[in-house]
Amino acid sequence: MNRKHIVTFVLVILLLLVGIIGILFYSNKEEKSLVTEPSRYNASEEIAIATSLLKQGEKASLIQEQKTLKKTYYLAIQGMSDMETNQKVIDLLEQYDYKATFFLPGILAVEDSRMIERVNQGEFEIGSNSLQASPHMEKFTQQELIEDFASTNKILTQLTSVQRPILQCNATEYSVALREAAYASGNDKILISKHFLNYQSFHTYGQVEDYIANLDRGSILTYKLSGSLDALEYNKEEESISENQIDGDDDIGQNKI
Repeated sequence: MNRKHIVTFVLVILLLLVGIIGILFYSNKEEKSLVTEPSRYNASEEIAIATSLLKQGEKASLIQEQKTLKKTYYLAIQGMSDMETNQKVIDLLEQYDYKATFFLPGILAVEDSRMIERVNQGEFEIGSNSLQASPHMEKFTQQELIEDFASTNKILTQLTSVQRPILQCNATEYSVALREAAYASGNDKILISKHFLNYQSFHTYGQVEDYIANLDRGSILTYKLSGSLDALEYNKEEESISENQIDGDDDIGQNKI
């Protein structure tokens, strides 16, 4: 089976896996709270430092798609599902030797330590999906952003070996104010993706084949393990900012197509 067929197969299995197992999780998902070992994850000091650093005005850089001659794409797994689905997603990626960056919400990361252990031990990168995977975070105040980002980073650094994780928010416009808050909180880079999928994105194998065939080389593909796609995530236009585009040495997984 060639690599393009494997890409298609992996996507199809992801769609079926999350669609069948995860649909009950989505419909019965309850609000979660961080109650485990609160002192371990207390980020008061980190929030104070970030608030002070905010005055410097430095911004997180943006990682974007870059057209390339290499037959590669970049896979981001955003959010978390139920424990069984999380484990099977990792099994699938490991079985086909696929690299990915997992963008994890801080609170859910605490509640599924088995997934965090496996992601941390495997050949995957770990990024931040904010504390509760909140959408439209450009509407938050800078102080609210710092409290969210710094708290998430505290959790991820306690649970994994990651330091200053890449950030990807849900359905969010990355304003200057947000990028300043992210950098001050410990997120040097923000991932920009134009391609968002979830278990509802396709209905047939042929649709997946067509989608993969039309992907530009170097595309950043984000697969959402939970929630519906937001209006911002449909047919997302190419960002106009050109700084810090992905190259072959950046720290998000590449896969050959």
